[in-house]
Amino acid sequence: MTTASAPADRYLAAFRSRRECCRALLELSAQQQTLAASGNYAELLELLAHKQQVLDVLVDPGRETLTLWQTWRQERDALPGEARRACEAILDEAEQMLQQLLGLEADSTAVLTVRRDHTEQLLRDVNQGRQALAAYQSPSDAVAAPRLDLDL
Repeated sequence: MTTASAPADRYLAAFRSRRECCRALLELSAQQQTLAASGNYAELLELLAHKQQVLDVLVDPGRETLTLWQTWRQERDALPGEARRACEAILDEAEQMLQQLLGLEADSTAVLTVRRDHTEQLLRDVNQGRQALAAYQSPSDAVAAPRLDLDL
């Protein structure tokens, strides 16, 4: 690695790492969609924990990513043409994966929202049934049974 190619190599390594994180997130989101549709919440929670780990790597809490982007904007035009094009191709690929990821996330959110709303309606129906039953019971028949408070 020569001194002139050191920045290019650093960018290529960082951008490849970013692309791999995006690829992993895309695969995890596809699995998430399957688990959400099947109602397998135990595995879904495990998958989401793994997905959070990948996101933590991508976000880079050490703020090195912010510095990298700032220097990339300043130095990219000075990089050799082939290295710059390679970096831009990797970034474009990562961006496309992120766009696909947004679509998968929206789909998963929609599936989970429908399931949540359906469950909420079922709980309301159960509560209404209990209220109707209680209305037909005489005060002496009423037993101080624990009640599920659905208004929480």
